[in-house]
Amino acid sequence: MAVPIWLRGQEVSLVKVEPQNLTEATGVLGDVTGPAQTATITAVLDGAVVRPRAQTEEISPITVVREHHEHTKVGGEIVLTEILRDDASLLGASPTGPQLAAIADYFQDQANEPYARVVITRVGTWTGFGLFVSYEEGLIAKGKNVGQMTFIMIDNGVVPINYT
Repeated sequence: MAVPIWLRGQEVSLVKVEPQNLTEATGVLGDVTGPAQTATITAVLDGAVVRPRAQTEEISPITVVREHHEHTKVGGEIVLTEILRDDASLLGASPTGPQLAAIADYFQDQANEPYARVVITRVGTWTGFGLFVSYEEGLIAKGKNVGQMTFIMIDNGVVPINYT
């Protein structure tokens, strides 16, 4: 069964969240082993927002009156919004259960690490790595219940993300 165009957004064909483990010795992220923990929310996607941002520093000589900003870091956040269903099955138990709610439960379990790979496929595929920072549910226009998960972008292991 194809996902109706009104439900999937303009040309969005895949949105998924894959929890990641952090290797302490190297600072590199890797896939979680064991039971499937991937949440694919394409069919119930209400929004996928990637908000890149740059941190800048004003660098100019004392003799210049105009500011001159240079990028010092880049980052951003990833916000996914899912339309909730009345089937409260947990992740992996049923394809009709709220997937972001289940994956939020996974991240909020102190035994699990709060890192994820987020994959969004539209015309091309965008992959970002993030640190889980929040999950909330609410009622928006026309009685639709949604769950919204936010990640802040992190380095995927090219440069260690933990410092000891």
